[in-house]
Amino acid sequence: MTDHLAKAFPTLAERVRKLSLAELPTPVSSARIEVGGRTLSIDVKRDDQTSAFYGGNKVRKLEYLLQRAVDRQCKCVATFGATASNQALATTLFASRQGLQSICLLSHQTKTPATRRVLGLLLKQNAEIVLYWGDYHARVETMRRHVQNRACSVIPLGGSSWLGTLGYVNAGLEFAAQVAAGEVQRPDSIYIAS
Repeated sequence: MTDHLAKAFPTLAERVRKLSLAELPTPVSSARIEVGGRTLSIDVKRDDQTSAFYGGNKVRKLEYLLQRAVDRQCKCVATFGATASNQALATTLFASRQGLQSICLLSHQTKTPATRRVLGLLLKQNAEIVLYWGDYHARVETMRRHVQNRACSVIPLGGSSWLGTLGYVNAGLEFAAQVAAGEVQRPDSIYIAS
């Protein structure tokens, strides 16, 4: 496994460490599709396969975000999302492997099999689940009440921060290395879901 970000920017890597949670590089799948009578070749970077434990795009962010919590000697992490949040579940699963308790501040979501499944998994991991609703000030007050004085690292909604984004920069550099090695054909266009 190569850390392409650290290789490209060694000084940054010295200052911003990361855990090794993802199984990298993720593969690239190729397919041909028909669009408007034309056959197009597409490649898909399979970040749904970042980990056999619990894959998905959040794992790359968590490598940096959970390392920060470990470096700060935190006892817990807090994150936000809707009831069936993959972010909350991924954070809880990977945090528990680091010996960190999770606080999941969750907003309402319609009851579905997915919400029941995610809530069940969070409870199985002993996550502290806090209902989280209202206007901005009410949400901030709820977060403060459950996080203050607990040696807790706050992971933003979706893990979206400059630190979490480094995981995606690493993914882009990883893809460039796959192209350079001839594993993947050089693309004409790149589309990123956001």
